[in-house]
Amino acid sequence: MIRKQQLITLLFPLLDIIAPSTAFIYPRLSINSLSPFSIGASFDNDFIREDDDIRDIDSLLEWVSDSSIRISPLVSLSPSHKSNDVLNYGMVLNRKDDEDVDQQSSFKNNALLMPLESKTVLEVPRSLVLDSQEIHEEWKDILQPSLQYIDNAGFSDGRFSFVLMVKILREYYLPFLDREEGGSSETKKKSVWHGWIQSLPKKFNTGVCMNDVELSCLPPFSKAMADYERKRLEIFREALRIFAQQQKQEASSYYFFDECVAEDDAMTLWAFNVVSTRCWWYEDARDENSRGDIHSLSAERPIMVPIGDMFNHCESPNIYVEDSSSSDAVKFTLMDNFDDEPTNSKNDLFLSYGVTTNPHRFLIRFGFPNTQMSEVFCNVLYSNPSQEMINLGCNDRTKMVYRTKDGAVANAVWDTALYSLLDQVTEDQALFYNAQQEGDKDMKAVMHEKYVIETSLILRKHVVNELAQLGALLRKGAFIFSSMSETELEREHPRLSMIQLHNAFLFETFDKVRQGIDQRIQAELKKRREASELST
Repeated sequence: MIRKQQLITLLFPLLDIIAPSTAFIYPRLSINSLSPFSIGASFDNDFIREDDDIRDIDSLLEWVSDSSIRISPLVSLSPSHKSNDVLNYGMVLNRKDDEDVDQQSSFKNNALLMPLESKTVLEVPRSLVLDSQEIHEEWKDILQPSLQYIDNAGFSDGRFSFVLMVKILREYYLPFLDREEGGSSETKKKSVWHGWIQSLPKKFNTGVCMNDVELSCLPPFSKAMADYERKRLEIFREALRIFAQQQKQEASSYYFFDECVAEDDAMTLWAFNVVSTRCWWYEDARDENSRGDIHSLSAERPIMVPIGDMFNHCESPNIYVEDSSSSDAVKFTLMDNFDDEPTNSKNDLFLSYGVTTNPHRFLIRFGFPNTQMSEVFCNVLYSNPSQEMINLGCNDRTKMVYRTKDGAVANAVWDTALYSLLDQVTEDQALFYNAQQEGDKDMKAVMHEKYVIETSLILRKHVVNELAQLGALLRKGAFIFSSMSETELEREHPRLSMIQLHNAFLFETFDKVRQGIDQRIQAELKKRREASELST
């Protein structure tokens, strides 16, 4: 965690451009302690505690070693960094030429090891993949009322994520059930995924975990996403209650979990976060251009690949996923451009979590500020855009971007700004659009140059408004930091430092954009002055 004084020192230079802002306070998300359970005195009711930041990695290593998972002898798990005092782990690949290769791996000797030269570093058999569609097929009758409720509530795109949430709760509670499938035996049955489940984080930093003060420090796009996720959690919780009632009504011999689980906010919050941060979406065919991007797949079929969730994110991944419905395993393979000569003795292994122009998604869904992004969405939205505007890219957030390194503005941003401006000059608008469609770069350049001042001022106004909003949020966060001790901050607002870094990253990026636009305007004014002087 970045310490209080360090963060304040980092942020205060950014607060020169600041405007007052109304802070909207939202009701705090209720995270209750676990209720008493009727599912046996042996239930470990200390498993889920929000203040628990210790992961049971030993259980994960033992589970991998005892399973049919295949793994490279060079791969190990290593603590990567701390986020809000939560120790995070990541996959690393050790050097092949190290004399102690056999001692490097975290995994025990009885693990199924791959050849040392293999480009595939991890292979998870299909039988261990939690596939929402397959789970749905098995449980569809009892799931149907819950899924219908989710559909009716307008969250149909998350119905299969709910299926995975039910699966996680079922597998977690399996050893503690009063009865087994098909009878009332007292024999305890351990889940196939027991070791992996025991190793999962207990504490998360996602949008659904943020308190009202933290939420009030989010910029609008982050706040809207957090509100959506919190509403989705609320819908899923009600769907779990419906599921528990359906289970009781059907008196099925297949027992899922005690119905009071659906009423436990801490357990449902944990299961929701596990699925949200660890699933990706399945497709049969993969575009070569998306190799390594685990979230560029079909949203129809989320899956979870245990141990595969230990790869951290990077904008330039060195691991890609090989997966298809016909394969018997999900493979994690080194990319062709993988650098086997790191500056230290280990190579960190990374996947891409996808949608790499949306920083708010990383903060709200995954719970970390992604300050390494090369491009970010410009936050320019057009209401009811015409087909021409859509063709120019106004709805494509991979094109409507700013470059974080130097604040460069993507062509699509300028094109849509100009086309929108030319609503009042329809003849020039038609000329510009036809030039775009015909690939006439010279005519496009002429039109952009003709209206360079106008488009620059329009875009500058939007950027300055964004800066004022971000500046106000940074000032508010800095005030909270200065008014509380470090211990109080960690206890009351543990995610505030993460939010401040997110806001500071966006502020810096948008300020670079503003500086670039100002230079563009000044250059054009100078050019026009010089032209005017020559003409006189």
